[in-house]
Amino acid sequence: MRYAILIDAAFLAKRITTSTNPLTKDRLKKLIDIIKLNDVISGDVLYRIYYYDAEPCDKIVVNPLDGTSINLKHTSVYTNKMALLNDIRDFPMLALRLGDTLCRGYTIKKIKKSQLNTPIIGDDLKPNITQKGVDMKIGLDIATLSLKKLVDKIILIAGDTDFIPVLKFARSEGLQVFIDTLGNPTPISLKEHTDMMLNINYRLI
Repeated sequence: MRYAILIDAAFLAKRITTSTNPLTKDRLKKLIDIIKLNDVISGDVLYRIYYYDAEPCDKIVVNPLDGTSINLKHTSVYTNKMALLNDIRDFPMLALRLGDTLCRGYTIKKIKKSQLNTPIIGDDLKPNITQKGVDMKIGLDIATLSLKKLVDKIILIAGDTDFIPVLKFARSEGLQVFIDTLGNPTPISLKEHTDMMLNINYRLI
């Protein structure tokens, strides 16, 4: 039997990275190696790894409250992300799927209850950066893998309930679907449309 691994990079980064411990090619390789050892694919053949991400924003953004500017291309986030994307392009059996990054000014950071009655200042804002097109690429790849019978099993590293329709489709086409949310609370609706929830020890990555 053949299987594919699909990794939502934005979700992965939220679960395992910090400002002092970014996602690197070595950490990603360790995750892939751990997945390959899982009992649900014991003896099976890897068809391909799909890695979904977007290049970081490289614009200069200006804080509307205090007028300060940040050149995002000169930040550690940009440097680390570009290094990772360049490093994994030659990973064996890996397909890099890139969406788009949108920079939409600034948004308010999460405010503590103690700050609710205080005026918002420049430090309370952060650049509003979002990805576009990544979820669609994941859905299209799952549909293609299902319709063309390219694999028998899918392992998805993600936690978005928006994937439920395509997961239902994959299972209706005969694929076995396994999901790991890396310790993130999993909605019951997502569990209902998978064959098994995996439990990767993401703290080892």
